[in-house]
Amino acid sequence: MVEHTQEFGQYEEVMIVSSDKDFLQLQKYNNVRQWSHILKKEIKDPHPKLNLIDKILSGDTGDGIPNVLSRDDTFVNGERQTPLSKKKKEAMMQDISEAVGLSAEWYRNYQRNQKLIDLTQTPQKLKNQIIDDFWITVFNQGKALPYLINNNMKQLIGSVEEFL
Repeated sequence: MVEHTQEFGQYEEVMIVSSDKDFLQLQKYNNVRQWSHILKKEIKDPHPKLNLIDKILSGDTGDGIPNVLSRDDTFVNGERQTPLSKKKKEAMMQDISEAVGLSAEWYRNYQRNQKLIDLTQTPQKLKNQIIDDFWITVFNQGKALPYLINNNMKQLIGSVEEFL
C-alpha cells in the first residue's frame, strides 16, 4: 500500500480506508487521505512528518515497539520501558540527529524503531510479498465485488474492473 501511495499519490488522490492510525504518516504525501470506517469519517494528521518522528521516539506499545531509551526485549520480558519524559522527547525532537548521536544505543534504537514504524522503510521483498498475497486472496478468487458490496463502498463498485 505504501508503495502504491507514493506512486499514485503523485498523480491522483489516494483514499486509505482503515481506522489504523499507523497509516496517518502517509498523509505526508500530497493527495493522500484516510477514511475511518469505524468512526465513519475522514481522519487527518496536520503534522504527519513531525508525528512520525514522535512515534519513532516514543515507540508503539500496541505493536510491541519500545521507546528509543529501552531495550529490544523490554516487552518480551515483561519489563517497564525506560521513561521518556515529554521534556526529554521535545528536546530530542529539536535536533534529532544530535540527540540520537549522544548515545550509540539511542541511535541504534532509533534506527530499530524507524525500520519498524516508518512505512517507507519496509523492505522491497516484503512489500512485494504483501501485494502478491493480497491479489491472490481477494481478487483472484472473485471476491472484489462482494467485498465492495459488503463494505458499502458504492463509489468503488462502479470501478471494480480497475481492481482486477
